[in-house]
Amino acid sequence: MPSTKPSHDFYINEGVKILGEEWLSSNSKEPHQLQNWYQISVTKSRDASRDDKSDLITSYSGELKSFLTVCYNLYITSSNGLLDKTLMRRLKQKKQFQGARYELLILSSCIEAGFSIVLEDDTASGKHPEFIASDIVTGDAFAVEANSRHRNGSMGWEDGVIVNVDTKAKIKSILLSAIEKNTQKPFVVFLDVNLPAENNSSIWTNEVKLDIEELLQDLYPQGKSEVTILVISNLTCQNSLEVDGSASQLLFYMVPDAKYPISIKTAETIYKSICKALETPPRTRY
Repeated sequence: MPSTKPSHDFYINEGVKILGEEWLSSNSKEPHQLQNWYQISVTKSRDASRDDKSDLITSYSGELKSFLTVCYNLYITSSNGLLDKTLMRRLKQKKQFQGARYELLILSSCIEAGFSIVLEDDTASGKHPEFIASDIVTGDAFAVEANSRHRNGSMGWEDGVIVNVDTKAKIKSILLSAIEKNTQKPFVVFLDVNLPAENNSSIWTNEVKLDIEELLQDLYPQGKSEVTILVISNLTCQNSLEVDGSASQLLFYMVPDAKYPISIKTAETIYKSICKALETPPRTRY
């Protein structure tokens, strides 16, 4: 890790090295979302006003924030030896990019939280979570799953009803898919609803909370849920051209009477880490 505060440009340059400038710059009739964001970042970097440290201080669009966040997450995971070939391959595949991008963000946030990480073997049979994280302070070890809701019109996805300000969260299907993973330990599930920034956060969070309670009641009528914590986010920058007024949104839900409980201290660390990740990269962060 750099000894001084790196600039936004530093993380973009590192991310470009990892992704490959040749691939990012390649021309395609149907470019990848990362290629679109990269081209925008090149233009913004060229046109932006700069301070004495030659760092970006203006033209901070949603696309630029999205690309900068991916680059930052790539740098964190790569510098900690946790960026595997499977995740990199999925990032570069248009249909798998959205899920891989969110998994990368969650992995990066857990690394920054100080958790010890063991990646699951993607070649192993059966359904399994993304990775196992261990809190070296409390001794808690927990499984992590990360999923993102696809929406037509968001990040290059072109299937289903086009997303708009009235779109409901509807996370039951991806939540059910996540719950089916076999963990046998505390289980933390991260889901991104992928809604426009203009959607009222109180509306979608209330909807999601009701869906969670209903689904858990149906699956575990006697209690003892297999899921310990549900973290539902909305990364608004990916659906907003302007960052100002488009702060990411979050619902943190600790399941009562979970089969595999987790300490409050570890839960607090998870909460702080995802809040920090959703703010990445504000201008004051680096």
